Amino acid sequence: MMRFSGWRTLEGRYPDRDDRESRRFGWQTASLGYSFWRSSVYRNAMTITVCATGLRLRPNRALLPLARSVFIPWTALSPKISILLVMREWDLHIAETAGLRLSLRAALATRLDDASGGKLGLKTVTQPPN
Repeated sequence: MMRFSGWRTLEGRYPDRDDRESRRFGWQTASLGYSFWRSSVYRNAMTITVCATGLRLRPNRALLPLARSVFIPWTALSPKISILLVMREWDLHIAETAGLRLSLRAALATRLDDASGGKLGLKTVTQPPN
């Protein structure tokens, strides 16, 4: 699961580091991978922490006991809207990872953006037509 989803790539490129935490969102659902068909869903198994200079991601230790936390700076995240059937999601494309993306439900992405003071940059993305 770690190799398939790209988690090992994240661990190598974005190791965890100390940063001031502002808000922690535990037991969240996220999808991590290179495409819709080549990704792993962490259903209620991801802790996402908003920090001063980026996002910290940590999968549930019961699901992936060998996985290490990663820290992705705000500058390495590029948000894009994705519509799957009738559900809107945010795809956070991660720089220097050959197309790896973190997909979040719209409500969670909005809460992360609000907690970061807009550093995630959702409000700067052009919305697709309804």
